[in-house]
Amino acid sequence: MALSGIVTRRGILSIKSTAHLMGNSQRQFKTGMRANGVRRGDGTGYSSIVDEMKDGKMKSGVLLLDGGTGEELFARNVPDDRKIWSAVALRDVAHHETLKSVHKDFIKAGSRCVTCNNFGVTPGVGFDTEELQELTKRAGMLAYKAREELKIVDEDENGFDSTTVMIMGSLPPLVESYRPDKVMEREKGVEVYKTILSCLDEYVDVWLAETLSSSEEVCIAVSAVVEWNKHRAKDTNGKEGMEKKLFVSMTVREDGCIRSGERASDAVHRILEHADSIGGNGLI
Repeated sequence: MALSGIVTRRGILSIKSTAHLMGNSQRQFKTGMRANGVRRGDGTGYSSIVDEMKDGKMKSGVLLLDGGTGEELFARNVPDDRKIWSAVALRDVAHHETLKSVHKDFIKAGSRCVTCNNFGVTPGVGFDTEELQELTKRAGMLAYKAREELKIVDEDENGFDSTTVMIMGSLPPLVESYRPDKVMEREKGVEVYKTILSCLDEYVDVWLAETLSSSEEVCIAVSAVVEWNKHRAKDTNGKEGMEKKLFVSMTVREDGCIRSGERASDAVHRILEHADSIGGNGLI
């Protein structure tokens, strides 16, 4: 099993597993909580989990994320398209149910998060703006449906509460993974990320800038989220608590530095400084 970690400013450690689910025993949720009338994209899942952490109800302060959706899709006979990767499950309606089953099985295996399957839906892969919008929105919708369908099936028998599971909107590398030398120019990158944010916003609880390779790449994502949150605040008349938080993950080399060669501690410092300088204090 391969693991990668995410550390937020709050000091919460999140673990993402890339182990396959097939053949694994699956844990059933047992909780006395019920979710009635949960709205899409209102941050309910994030708030519930953070409250649980604050109250000391989450064991060890560890949040288990879902695993590698693409590899799990391929293990379930979705075509392994090395050009558009897991986006094939979004493009072809025949694979939609398989994608939802992957999301559901990660939850059943203990994951408290479902990551939208839009990692491969980027300009760098070859998608134009119209395709990016269509497939990204579909990724959010299918992740949301998976969580809510699981709630309907398990609610009476197991007391499943959908507010204990976050839906995370993916903010992936826009050009190519693991390539800090191919980061999109900042102004253009911010606009592309804002397009992704607009497509996923109604479905997700929190944002995940994932598998990024440099502090600059992360700062582009941070800038987009800060701008989007300001736009969203106008639409909600500044309602408190409506801003969605951002989780950040970066890939590292064998020497412990991130792919750009920056020390992880230096990169984190720069990212937090950038966030604070543009009004994103407490965002990450």
